[in-house]
Amino acid sequence: MTEGETNGSDLRARVLGQGEIFRKLDHALATERLAHAYLFLGPRGTGKTRTAIAFAQRLLSPDPDTPAFRRVARLAHPDLHLVFPMSKDDAADGTRVGQILSEYASNPYGMLATSETATVGIDQIRALKERIAMACVEAPRRVVIWSDAGRLSEPAAQSALKMVEEPPPDTVHILCAEESAQMLPTLVSRCQRVRIRRLTPAQIAGTLESEGVPAAEARILASLAGGSLWRAAQMRTEDVLGLREQTLRLFSVDGASAAAVAQRVESVGRSWNPTLAHRAVDLLLMWHHDLLWVQGHLPQDALVHVDRLPQLQAAAAKIPLDEIRRRIRILEELAESVDQRVNPILALQVALSHIASGAEAGEPALF
Repeated sequence: MTEGETNGSDLRARVLGQGEIFRKLDHALATERLAHAYLFLGPRGTGKTRTAIAFAQRLLSPDPDTPAFRRVARLAHPDLHLVFPMSKDDAADGTRVGQILSEYASNPYGMLATSETATVGIDQIRALKERIAMACVEAPRRVVIWSDAGRLSEPAAQSALKMVEEPPPDTVHILCAEESAQMLPTLVSRCQRVRIRRLTPAQIAGTLESEGVPAAEARILASLAGGSLWRAAQMRTEDVLGLREQTLRLFSVDGASAAAVAQRVESVGRSWNPTLAHRAVDLLLMWHHDLLWVQGHLPQDALVHVDRLPQLQAAAAKIPLDEIRRRIRILEELAESVDQRVNPILALQVALSHIASGAEAGEPALF
């Protein structure tokens, strides 16, 4: 394989933004300084488990041209063990477990956990102990990856602690969690921490565009995703451009009284759940940050709504800087209210009334 080519089974090619982490882990492997346990920490959807599996691929088979290397890519290597939240019924059904792993291996945006409420139970840990009590099948070591390690039941966490505290010399544990606070402090203390970076909007947008998502939509999805490619992929089924247009119309207060704006919000907002309300607020915040950017004559490549540049330029020319900042403060308070599960329609009405009151006092329209 020549420089620049990518082996189709090389999982690192599917992991975004973690090159520095791979370099450090590779150095530890090359210098025989591997830790017996790692803890990969990062927000949901940043690729913790996939980064762990991609590193495991090198640990189990350093040669990309071997069948073993390709088996890791399919999650079918006998010395690779994945532990993830499942219902008791799923955990006891070997066929179902195999189906979950196969779907995860083939879907770059999939999640291993079968539900939001599933946990890793003690029966899963007992079964794992039986498997790793045997000798390695074909690799010089085995790798145990704990996806969503913050969702171990209490008995499972205590049992996992014993496994990590007293690992066989040929076993590497990689635990993945959003925050160390979700886990037993003693379990955290036994691991070498690795911080998985949030993805940049440019990285996410580039990936989406490579899969055929229009550039304007990709930029908005990437900016709403909070560094999570998984979240951006989930939102692809939503009409974010349509939501933007609806939001801009809804929040346009030109010539409208505060009462009229409140009535408009109640009418349109009935169809919005808290998630959509939050998206709308985020879109407006991004719009106003774009206004600041345009007003400061800064590079256009950082704009989220660059496809609406003429409209941004027109608004930036007539809205004073202090007024833009005032509206950003109102919208930030609104976002916090929605986060706290305050009635989203009521919160929207209050925020829009404040913005509309500025318009009634002689401030320019929002857009």
